[in-house]
Amino acid sequence: MRLYFRNIVLRDYRLGDEEDMVRWMTVQTEWHQHDSPWLAEKDLAGFDPEKYRGMALEYLKHPQRFGERSTLQIEDRHTGRHIGFVSAYYLDKQDDPLPVGQVSFRRAVGLDICEPAFRGEGRGTHALTAFLQYLFCHSWQRLFLQTWTGNPRMMHVAQKLGFRPLCTHPEIYTRDGVSYDNITYCLESRDFRRMLSPVERAGVWLASFMN
Repeated sequence: MRLYFRNIVLRDYRLGDEEDMVRWMTVQTEWHQHDSPWLAEKDLAGFDPEKYRGMALEYLKHPQRFGERSTLQIEDRHTGRHIGFVSAYYLDKQDDPLPVGQVSFRRAVGLDICEPAFRGEGRGTHALTAFLQYLFCHSWQRLFLQTWTGNPRMMHVAQKLGFRPLCTHPEIYTRDGVSYDNITYCLESRDFRRMLSPVERAGVWLASFMN
């Protein structure tokens, strides 16, 4: 599956992506400092490149063909470069992510542009716009987004797309003597669609059904 929107493409995982992920988890790890730095040390230390490659190749033998995707890869539309990914996960009633395999009626989205040279020019906003429209087309009426006050880029993207702050967990992380909060945002389907132009609504919606 491929979703086209402005200067990005969202697509399924394919052969070769595993090497990008290995590089992002072992060498080019700066993106973790924007995502969840309080989890980065544990995630990076526990990453096994060979085990990951094996899991990726096993998955690619039987890739997902139907149903709602929880992860899509971000590709720069002009260069074809794999630059990051979008993802969706479930939250419990306390806004904590549920373990893989557990589901709820609360679905949150995430975004990572792992290649620094491709940040800017709206790629993150466009990738999340396409992914939100894709999920809203799968009957979700409300979606959530979580970030922290040390990531102003993500806060800006959330506000630009119509997300409204729902709750704040103070002082989740401290760096260089500065404390940062965790913020959970909420977005209603009707508010999101009202924000898009008719051309954008049609373009993303049609793309979500292209293979």
